[in-house]
Amino acid sequence: TWAARSAMPTGRSGHGAAVVRGCLYVFGGEGNANRPDGVFPQNEAYDARTNAWETLAPMPTPRHGIGAVAVGDRIFIPAGATLQGFGATAAHEVYTVPAGRACE
Repeated sequence: TWAARSAMPTGRSGHGAAVVRGCLYVFGGEGNANRPDGVFPQNEAYDARTNAWETLAPMPTPRHGIGAVAVGDRIFIPAGATLQGFGATAAHEVYTVPAGRACE
């Protein structure tokens, strides 16, 4: 069955997501009318226990069309695009989840 949960703080497409210690982290995306490149730098975390989102430090290189993978306490975000609809980049950045942060 499907159930509605708390809406993401920043609606967008082309984002990447990964889970570390039960928290869902969502990065980047496209459709940002407030930036000339159309991409989002957002980094937001969801805790299913509390059904709440938290806004975290933004991505150093805003991108969309990205993948994200968790390895231990780090989330790797390689490549993507820096311009809505195009703008491929070789950027490869890693977000380290703070020690002790868990949603389990």
